[in-house]
Amino acid sequence: MSEMGPFAMYAKDEAEQTGAVGLYLASSRGDYLKGSLTNVNWDLKETEAREDEIKEGLLKLKWIGLPASTSG
Repeated sequence: MSEMGPFAMYAKDEAEQTGAVGLYLASSRGDYLKGSLTNVNWDLKETEAREDEIKEGLLKLKWIGLPASTSG
């Protein structure tokens, strides 16, 4: 078993993918993704095609508050 133990089967990303997405996000082309959830496996051309939806909040985290417990 590798150093990653049971998570090794999920480690499929190549270092080049992470580097490429990092460069993309650091450029002005990736500004529309600021504050969004992203994944290195996504096709950046397809992501750019959905830029308007992303700007409207498609990939934003939304926190939903849970009601306070009334049981004591």
